[in-house]
Amino acid sequence: MVKFVIKGNNFKGNCLPSYNNYILQCRSNNYGANNWKHRYQDIIAKQISEQCENFYIDEPFTLDLVICEGNKRRDKDNVESMAKKLLLDCLQDTMYIKNDKLYMGGNTTFKYERNNSYIEVEIKLYG
Repeated sequence: MVKFVIKGNNFKGNCLPSYNNYILQCRSNNYGANNWKHRYQDIIAKQISEQCENFYIDEPFTLDLVICEGNKRRDKDNVESMAKKLLLDCLQDTMYIKNDKLYMGGNTTFKYERNNSYIEVEIKLYG
């Protein structure tokens, strides 16, 4: 089991952007959207490396998230889907996981704290 927290108001007062924000980036410029996505993956990678010993997962795993938003304005499904996309791509690109195809689901819980946003991540081997 691996645990870490992604902290900070990295996107307009929120920890990470939502999927709607990513779609807008893709519509405006595909290459710019890729750079935009990698900027958030770099934020995630830095925080993982600061909190965790090196690990490598090459078997099926689950990903449990606690997403804390500063307010209730954004759609939960868009926030959750982009958080998972960024996390899984980052974990694969930084070679913490062999392949994001090994992801077998998990639970997501939302909570709200005024002016505070973070994502608690727990990776567990499946089964």
